[in-house]
Amino acid sequence: MGKQVDKDFTTALEQASQTQSKLSQKVIRVFFSSPFGGLELEREELTKKYWPQLQSLCSRHGYTFVPVDLRWGITSDLSANASTIMICLSEIDRSDIFVGFFGQ
Repeated sequence: MGKQVDKDFTTALEQASQTQSKLSQKVIRVFFSSPFGGLELEREELTKKYWPQLQSLCSRHGYTFVPVDLRWGITSDLSANASTIMICLSEIDRSDIFVGFFGQ
C-alpha cells in the first residue's frame, strides 16, 4: 500500500508541474525543507507572512512563484519509507531554489 501511495503522490506532483509549465514558462519553484517534526512555527510564519510577499514580487516581474513544501504531502508513515527520499530528491531536482531550515 505504501508504494502505491508514493506512486500516486509522485504522479500528482508531476501532473501539477506539467500543468503549471503549460500555464507559464516563467516559473520559480522553491523547495522548502526541514526535519520532519520540527520548526513548524517558523514554517507557518513563512507560509503566512512571506509567501504572499514572494508571490507578489514574482508576479510584478512576470514570474509565477511555486513553493514546494512536502510537509503537506508526506505523512509520518511515508517518511519512514525509503521511497520518500526519492520523491524529495526528484522535487529538489525540479526546483530552482532550495531553502533548508535547520535548528536545535
